[in-house]
Amino acid sequence: MRLLMTIAALFAAAPSLAQDSPLERAEQGRIDLNESQNELAQARYDFGQVEPENLPLEVFDDWAKMEAEARTGELALRRALYAVDKLIEALRAGGVNVPTPEPEPLPDPMPDPEPIPNPQPPTDSTVPTKGLAAVQDGLDYTALTYSHGRIAGSSAPDVVGAFRFICAPGQLRYDDPVVFPGKPGASHLHQFFGNLEADGNSTYESLRKSGESTCTSDLNRSAYWMPALLTGDGHVVRPEYFSIYYKRRPLGDAAFENNGTKPARFPRGLRYIFGWDAYRASEYQKPKANFKCNPGEGGSFSGTMTEVLARCPVGGAFYASLSSPKCWNGTDLDSPDHQAHMTGSYRNRDSGYIEACPSTHPYMLPTFTITAKYVVQEGEDTSKWYFASDPMAPEEFREPGYTLHADWFGAWNDLALNTWQEHCIEKMLNCSDFNFGNGSGGQRNEYYHNKTWNNTQPDRPAVPTRPEGTTHAH
Repeated sequence: MRLLMTIAALFAAAPSLAQDSPLERAEQGRIDLNESQNELAQARYDFGQVEPENLPLEVFDDWAKMEAEARTGELALRRALYAVDKLIEALRAGGVNVPTPEPEPLPDPMPDPEPIPNPQPPTDSTVPTKGLAAVQDGLDYTALTYSHGRIAGSSAPDVVGAFRFICAPGQLRYDDPVVFPGKPGASHLHQFFGNLEADGNSTYESLRKSGESTCTSDLNRSAYWMPALLTGDGHVVRPEYFSIYYKRRPLGDAAFENNGTKPARFPRGLRYIFGWDAYRASEYQKPKANFKCNPGEGGSFSGTMTEVLARCPVGGAFYASLSSPKCWNGTDLDSPDHQAHMTGSYRNRDSGYIEACPSTHPYMLPTFTITAKYVVQEGEDTSKWYFASDPMAPEEFREPGYTLHADWFGAWNDLALNTWQEHCIEKMLNCSDFNFGNGSGGQRNEYYHNKTWNNTQPDRPAVPTRPEGTTHAH
């Protein structure tokens, strides 16, 4: 409805050029359409979280129709944006005496606030640069893959290639091999997934050489971790699973040529943190996490963690998601705050309203979204739930979920990583379930969809004791 109203208003203005500021109205309509396109892109992301092969037959047809309608809607938006651009060109060519609105000048930068005492970047750390050397992982690639599977279809009318898979929850540890390398027990409690041997002593080489993976296939020995979700009465809420969704515009996309952004692939050994920034804890930060509940009936709803959990019923699925930054400086695999070598993209008039990376970080890597799924159980008081990092926030900002963040330490098998980037991303394919896009993919291991893990691990384990002789550094 919003789309139709916007288009109607624009074309109603077109013949009446004598009225006030038709060019400004057209340009504002262009902005409104762009916002609608972003909203629809989020809806299409939600569709991407669904694995159609796991849907009941009575639901599959409706799901397929809704996905098709979402694709059609996005195509209509693109056509509308094209039409509005032509209208703006016509208004300008017709000599309409309305100057192009200039962006408001940016205010002088405020001085950075004083950093809080903890945590501090390790003074003895060395930041590696470029990609690390290849490591022989000892994996039998042929045995861990299939070669005669389904070839993934195109992502069109979407403009990005996509690669998705599922991870089971792994170990609970007071470790953070990115922030506190070589210092087990120095962190708040983390829920790890991916490499089951990841701990405070992990390095790129150790991750590549050992460890089963909870992420569908052992070809991905990367380590992922987030603060553990706590019940408030001494237990941990273990996720049912994590979904991971990588995406990026393909090589050769005209957008890269027009805005100076350079498409790139993951270098060996890259690691970073995203979400809440502990190094800026003393200042308020706009939360970057998204929270949603699917109650099973009546449709899902979003909001703050407190708002969502207050309405999420027993049996309802509570989702927490974060998206990684995508712009890399092209040199560093880490940085003292574990974030400065990466940054977010931007989208404005200068970039042609197409996502672009700043000149300081010109390389666009595939971004990935992590979504954790938790299920509310009978008798639980979800008003007491919080993430293990939440107590780190100053009291005036503190609320459940405010500090949610995630860490990633890449340790992919080289051939697997290159294959899915070459096909799924660069050929703009829609790959799911560890499908590499070319008819091959990763064989599901025993941790796929939590089938084995739930048989050996409780849903609400007691909060583990911190290792003896260790202290919480942040």
